[in-house]
Amino acid sequence: MTLSVFVNDASADPDDTDATLIRPAGFETYRKALWGTPAMKSRAPMLSEIANDLYVKPEQFDEFERQCHVIDEAAEEIAAELFTNRRKSFWAFLKRENPNQQIGMAEDIKRYARNFLEAVDFARSKNSHEISIG
Repeated sequence: MTLSVFVNDASADPDDTDATLIRPAGFETYRKALWGTPAMKSRAPMLSEIANDLYVKPEQFDEFERQCHVIDEAAEEIAAELFTNRRKSFWAFLKRENPNQQIGMAEDIKRYARNFLEAVDFARSKNSHEISIG
């Protein structure tokens, strides 16, 4: 199972394939192994709520966007923190021990943050009522 970010254009025809944006947000295990970690909570408390499910309303879009930029810019630091604490996390199970895998994790974090930023742009352009991640 994977996590995804969803945004609907409420005013569009339900059969319109351009009316929904769906992008990846990680594997189901990332709820706790990435989004629910202290490394994430300390930088982006709103995004750490992905550990359960996150629903972002239009009045929260600005703060959500700001936190996505923080995560995008701090991806390497977050990945390093997760590796430092790997004995306590799912990353130990994955055996992501070499530097190339740490770099790959940072790239994943950046990709997810950028997917969220794309969702904000889409939601604003379509006057969407919600961004959901789960």
